[in-house]
Amino acid sequence: EIFRIDDGVMQLSSSEENLELRSGDIAFINSFYIHEIKAISSKCKATYIQIDLQPYINTFLGSEDHFLYQYINSQYSEKYRVFRDERISNIISDILSELTLKDNFYDMQIKSYIYQLIVYMLRYNFITNHKRLDIKSNEKILPALDYINNNIDKKISLDELCIMLHIDKYYFCKLFKKVMGATFTEYVNRARLFKAEHLLLNSKKSISEISFDCGFSSIQYFNKIFKKQHGFSPLSYKKLLKK
Repeated sequence: EIFRIDDGVMQLSSSEENLELRSGDIAFINSFYIHEIKAISSKCKATYIQIDLQPYINTFLGSEDHFLYQYINSQYSEKYRVFRDERISNIISDILSELTLKDNFYDMQIKSYIYQLIVYMLRYNFITNHKRLDIKSNEKILPALDYINNNIDKKISLDELCIMLHIDKYYFCKLFKKVMGATFTEYVNRARLFKAEHLLLNSKKSISEISFDCGFSSIQYFNKIFKKQHGFSPLSYKKLLKK
């Protein structure tokens, strides 16, 4: 996720800390970092972009062994980074303009801007090479991540997953937390929320339809988890980001 604060003051919060963001600040927030961003001044305006980097890693950088793959999928990576940079701010504006105007081939143009963003952040060390995951641990966890991503709209049972992978449940939970920096349930909920955020922004589906499509057991549970993550309801989130 990328947040650019265009006006006012907002707060990036987690269970560990609260960070104040002011006009001009850009927050790069890594995958599955449990957080919320809320306004703390009367007039706030922000640009929000959610990017799934996985396709760009696969096609542009080549393999799951590349450190950028591990950067967005491990506990060893930065949870977020806040900075001010005119070039990145301009790329964000370009992406927003293409999304608004939707001229011919706008989707191709947006992809080119995302590639520019990745290259710029790599070249100038906004994204840095962190401690690499143990390969054997990574290989044991990847099938579980694939299963979660492919079945995110369904009920996902930890017991059934462990049976399918022929792995002890206690060992799996311990390894999953070590590698991913989150419990199995936290990861699944964050993956569901990631899809829900995309649907709230890019579809005309109702909140109940989105809740169902993202595999939440009930709309009440979806609202509870979403509000815990963002500080407001899915409906408020949709209205805020479409202003």
